[in-house]
Amino acid sequence: MVTTGEYIIRPIMQSDNDAIKNIIRTTFEEFGVDGPNTAYDDYDTFQMFEAYQQKSSAYFVVENAGIVLGGAGIKTLANQTQNICELQKFYFLPALRGKGFGKKLLTMLLDVAKKNGFEYCYLESFGVMKTAIQLYSEQGFYFIEKSMGNTGHSACNVFMMKQLF
Repeated sequence: MVTTGEYIIRPIMQSDNDAIKNIIRTTFEEFGVDGPNTAYDDYDTFQMFEAYQQKSSAYFVVENAGIVLGGAGIKTLANQTQNICELQKFYFLPALRGKGFGKKLLTMLLDVAKKNGFEYCYLESFGVMKTAIQLYSEQGFYFIEKSMGNTGHSACNVFMMKQLF
């Protein structure tokens, strides 16, 4: 757990499932990408705590006064034989944006990925999420041509990668 002023960054708990699901779905609606083949309706979105219990995965939430305002996670990229993790479900409510928590959470997750021996981190997003893409670029992610693994998010149109070592 990390405390920054009134905010706490901590691992997800089962009691956070509804809050994170609602944050994900609200963000997708806000950006107009709430269609099929996205995180909007994938299985993990409805059971986030359970989805991040594997040894090499992690999901952190940011809360203020007991209210979850956002979160992000990593886990092994599905159906990938190389040592690649995927940055997943990185969404904040507007009240949390612009306060530096995106960079903090991303740094924490990439540190976890390195400790777990991952060599690369992959992510998928949408071009309309310009601020997120700018953050990823500033932190060393680069664009790649096509999707990797089997995420089930074929509606995404931005694919990025970062070498961790």
